[in-house]
Amino acid sequence: GCRLGLPLPTLVAAFDKCESNTANRPLLPEELELRELWVSLVYLTLEIAEPAAATCPPDAAQPQAGAPSVAVHPGQTVDEGRRREFVPFAQAVARRVEEGKSLQQLSLEDICPAPAGQPRSAMKTAILCHSMRLVFLTFTVLAEEQEAAGKKVAQPFIPGTGPKRGDGMPAW
Repeated sequence: GCRLGLPLPTLVAAFDKCESNTANRPLLPEELELRELWVSLVYLTLEIAEPAAATCPPDAAQPQAGAPSVAVHPGQTVDEGRRREFVPFAQAVARRVEEGKSLQQLSLEDICPAPAGQPRSAMKTAILCHSMRLVFLTFTVLAEEQEAAGKKVAQPFIPGTGPKRGDGMPAW
């Protein structure tokens, strides 16, 4: 949705119109809210990772139905309250990704420390941990897309797959 230029409310409305229930039942209100939160996180992550992306793909003649007429990143269509809460969260994960941290090396307290004297509920902690994982995996998918497109060299280096050492001997 984001790369097609769909504003978040348009995508959520499309989800709501789907007749197929993946849970074999209508989703509960808190499940709908969680789904929207996680889609919002993907939109915000894409906005951080791809800030120059416009609402419409370069090869498209017309903006997608429901897309705003001015060029604005679809991440900007995330609810302002969520933006205030989760842009710093996604930026913190982005910094750890840039530092080369693995998912296992991420810590919720490092990414989003609990306010002093206000412990988090178990539910809030679980949601934030899964949200941290979602943002990290979104960055992972973006990196894998670049590797597949030849825009980025795969990491880590695997001996025997790269250039020679310079002394005429293979790298392995």
